[in-house]
Amino acid sequence: MNSIEEIESVFYEFRIEYYNRIGRFGNDEYICIGKSNLNRVLYIAFEITDAKIRPFTCIPNNKNAKKLYESNKKT
Repeated sequence: MNSIEEIESVFYEFRIEYYNRIGRFGNDEYICIGKSNLNRVLYIAFEITDAKIRPFTCIPNNKNAKKLYESNKKT
């Protein structure tokens, strides 16, 4: 299980974000892929409501997300 602190930590470091105009539930959603404070690559789907980020899906160590993250990270 992912803690709130772990999910939040992804937003403080290098991450890949993109906008998904039509999300799974018909709402605008954003995707974030980044490394957490526990050194795991997380795939996070979230929406922005009332100037707040509301994550609704978090998948740890997704193979495709990890590959995308590592290929875009500048070391």
